[in-house]
Amino acid sequence: MILIVDLCWKKDSLSSEEFVKPIERIVKSDGKSVRVVHYSEINEPIVSQAEAVILCGTAVADNDFLNHDFSWIKRKEKVFGICAGMQVIAKAFGGEIINKKEIGMTEIKCNDGIFEKEKLSVYQLHGNSTTLPDGFSEIASNCNAFKKGKIYGIQFHPEVRNEHILINWLKL
Repeated sequence: MILIVDLCWKKDSLSSEEFVKPIERIVKSDGKSVRVVHYSEINEPIVSQAEAVILCGTAVADNDFLNHDFSWIKRKEKVFGICAGMQVIAKAFGGEIINKKEIGMTEIKCNDGIFEKEKLSVYQLHGNSTTLPDGFSEIASNCNAFKKGKIYGIQFHPEVRNEHILINWLKL
């Protein structure tokens, strides 16, 4: 089962329609079983049942998730963080959250096979970004994207025009 973590300010908020439901659709289209859980309801039995975890993005002003304990992420081998989810990963592994507002399409240069191409046009929508946590490597220029093993964090939204990135990660 793939655990999709909703980082929106409130369970079943309108933001989840924009940031969580598209991710759920992509994962299900790849034939995976899915469980969507709001970050405030995460517990050990839910985490232990997941073969992999996807941390979804949220609206620019949603930052309540940063006050929550996500140390359990360190025990998972396969995690994918999108925007706010990347911030959660960075914070859990000792990175810092920095103020960096970016909205709109951006060209990036990629250096990891998960992207399939050397250059991509990606959609960004965030008010914060991160520093690179120790032990992680940068995998795209012009935006924050990093990895360590099968733990990936990307600051942009692959559900907008780049669904293949998430599908490629699922196949790792």
